[in-house]
Amino acid sequence: MPVALRRVQNLPHNERIEQLLDMLGNETRRRILKALAEEPRYFNELSRAVGVSQQAVLKHLELLVEAGVVTSFRAKSDLAGPDRKYYQLDRPFYLSIEVATGAVGIELQDLDRKSKREPEEKWERGVGSRIQQLERANDVSQMIELSEGILKELDDEIQRLDRRKFSLMQGKRMIMRRVHEEIRGSYDSDLERRILYAWLAEGGRIDLETLSESLDKREKEVRQAVDRLQRRNVVRIPVD
Repeated sequence: MPVALRRVQNLPHNERIEQLLDMLGNETRRRILKALAEEPRYFNELSRAVGVSQQAVLKHLELLVEAGVVTSFRAKSDLAGPDRKYYQLDRPFYLSIEVATGAVGIELQDLDRKSKREPEEKWERGVGSRIQQLERANDVSQMIELSEGILKELDDEIQRLDRRKFSLMQGKRMIMRRVHEEIRGSYDSDLERRILYAWLAEGGRIDLETLSESLDKREKEVRQAVDRLQRRNVVRIPVD
């Protein structure tokens, strides 16, 4: 079994998102990740697969390892030479980005995390039983045959959920855009507008302290603005 040479320490959530965005913004690094998604590769092999000089690949690999996206291990060479250093994907994740009126957010989900919930739908239970069957298979042709049906079903369900999510996000965008337009036309105070935007973004679940921190304003100043809004029966924000 290969032995990992390095494990990157867990980073704070926001810092990890920043690093991942930096990593994915480079085309060469995306090509490296695509090559490693197929199988672990040693250094020279990866350079040939990506079509980039060894020096450039080394620089990008160092950044990917530092960001915790890639890890390395040593394994015996097929040519009876010295052990080779291989690179492989590490800590699979799902990253989604939303940029729209009233909502700019990035969601990072760790795909290695085990779900504690029980399957809710019939198709989930069916897929789960076939995955167990796949894990017991010891023949490549049988595994490929089983995988083909499972992957198609999963891809179809992912596409269905994506269409549903897109529809919901469109509805949210239309509501936020209309309400933001009305706020801009009704309030001269920049602080009051920002308070209303923040209140909407949090679905009305925000307190004075959190509001002050997010707006980078003194709590007293925010309290006064909130009082004015509450006297007009616009929002209800706890101030004590």
